Amino acid sequence: MFAVTDIPDWVMVECGFPYQADIVPSGDQLIKMAAASPSRWIDNVKADVLLLVGSKDLRVPPSQSIYYYKLLKARQVNVKLVYLFVYFC
Repeated sequence: MFAVTDIPDWVMVECGFPYQADIVPSGDQLIKMAAASPSRWIDNVKADVLLLVGSKDLRVPPSQSIYYYKLLKARQVNVKLVYLFVYFC
């Protein structure tokens, strides 16, 4: 998520790293971020899942939710994805 969100500094802070603007994460930091990812625990998901995805979401870009959806489907989890297209004039 770090590379595709508009708030990469928030991702770093949520993973326990100090706030820094314009940071490029180290290999160790990327490993820690991957360990904190919901995708790491995908095999533990047993409940039905409903994902609501906004096409213009900058916090959690749609690609992240679509990827999670595909991981759940591959594991035969009952999952639905509702993709909301948002148009701005």
